[in-house]
Amino acid sequence: MIPRYKDIIELVKKGATVEAQEKILELREAALELQEENMQLKEELSKLKQVINKKENMVYHAPFYWIEDEDSKDGPFCQNCFDSVGKSIRLQKNDNDCWNCLNCNKSYTGPNFKEHNIEELGIGIGMNNIFEDYI
Repeated sequence: MIPRYKDIIELVKKGATVEAQEKILELREAALELQEENMQLKEELSKLKQVINKKENMVYHAPFYWIEDEDSKDGPFCQNCFDSVGKSIRLQKNDNDCWNCLNCNKSYTGPNFKEHNIEELGIGIGMNNIFEDYI
């Protein structure tokens, strides 16, 4: 229990200066502990405010989440990770506007994704005659 100022004054009036000094030291220790706790709580509050601010600025444009404010747009972030556990996991871009999440391994295709067929890729050209003997 934190010593009260009133109790310390009473000890001094009684001439119990050693006891009063001990109570003053206890009071100083308690004040330091409260300062440390206060700093920790301020840090925690700051982190929580950042999380809230981030979530408030998180905007869903299918199939991705983006962090948007007046000046910038950051992302894309994984829709699965954000919706299921609230994590903002940045997606990694591959070729052809394909995006992968390294956290949940989900893949997404962006608006510029172009589906290719075999003829466009040149696969199989000149291979038709190989199978004629088996038909």
